[in-house]
Amino acid sequence: MSWKHFGFVSYTTDTKVLRFIRGLKEGKLLATKCKKCGTLWFPPRLDCSKCMSVDNMEWVEISGRCRVVTYTLCQFGPKGFEHLVPYNLGIVELKEGPRVLAIFDKEIKPEEVKIGKEFKLAPIKISENKYVFMIKRLK
Repeated sequence: MSWKHFGFVSYTTDTKVLRFIRGLKEGKLLATKCKKCGTLWFPPRLDCSKCMSVDNMEWVEISGRCRVVTYTLCQFGPKGFEHLVPYNLGIVELKEGPRVLAIFDKEIKPEEVKIGKEFKLAPIKISENKYVFMIKRLK
């Protein structure tokens, strides 16, 4: 499995964090945690820009529980996202700490989205071999 299996538009086919995409396919959200400073990264990375440690990460599964920090209703979309318009785009803070930019599931009406409200970031299969993460309702 390669990076081309992630997202609505893929500009590269290789990455150091392919395990992330395999995790999405398995229904898991995987982050990386720096063994040196303890910083958690989502989406994952293998180099820590906080302490500058290189290839010193461990993979951890995260819950996906999050709360809305800010959001907007997008009335247009860049190339590859046109089919989603209109869509809610938000920054959520994961229970584990990192903040993430993500699209809200279409099932969530714009009036349901409020700052501070809790949701869940979840892996989504968008086509036969493509995966993303999206903000979903808590179940």
